[in-house]
Amino acid sequence: MVVATFIASLPQPQVTETMADSRILHLADNDSKAREWIRENLRVCAHSRSLSRKLLAHFPTTSGSMIAFVEPWVDPDQLSAYRYSQPWPGDVTQHIAGPSSKDRLKAFVAKYLQSRSDAMVVCENSDNIRKTADYWSWGTIPPISCYGEEEIYHVLIPALAGPDIIDTSVSDAIRHWGTGVCAAGLQATAGDRIQEPFLDEVAERAKYIFMPVFDGNGILIWTPQHSGEEPTDVMGTRLLTPDS
Repeated sequence: MVVATFIASLPQPQVTETMADSRILHLADNDSKAREWIRENLRVCAHSRSLSRKLLAHFPTTSGSMIAFVEPWVDPDQLSAYRYSQPWPGDVTQHIAGPSSKDRLKAFVAKYLQSRSDAMVVCENSDNIRKTADYWSWGTIPPISCYGEEEIYHVLIPALAGPDIIDTSVSDAIRHWGTGVCAAGLQATAGDRIQEPFLDEVAERAKYIFMPVFDGNGILIWTPQHSGEEPTDVMGTRLLTPDS
């Protein structure tokens, strides 16, 4: 089964008696808490980021399949809304034995970028503006593109997507709020400036949209319903077959 093959390829947990690893949940199409969280996250991000605004306008959030990478102490059924989470149950010396939800997202992004030659992942950076990049003093600046003076995006393509770059891009983009897009069929932008037509194309060609969930203790990946196209499961054949 393709899903099992993909999951087996992700970093495997070590056995421990203290804390299990994160898990993968396939969310029901009628999961109203998940649908509401998608709308809420995009609306919040849309206040300061054009890509979230375009995604919100382009796709109905009432359709499309959803999965979540969830930390082991989170029980979605016990939450009134997916913006919340149960508290960390251990002390500061305990750690998750296997991959965290963010580790699984990094593996997902890496595998998507390997799956086709025209793959692209675009992540919003909600914490920084262009002036921050101009005066960057925290080591080597990650590859970024700026839209105007207030918006920064991480743009990943197969040729420039090593583990460190993926780690920095995902970590900077996905906190308690944030939006990332797996798209295809776009040309990489030249230089560190992007224009509005590029963001329009990213929204139009989005295959998977990912965001934090459960107060930062999980990742939700949404496969939006494309007009005239059957939705593809986020763990399905299309993701795993090169240049499909």
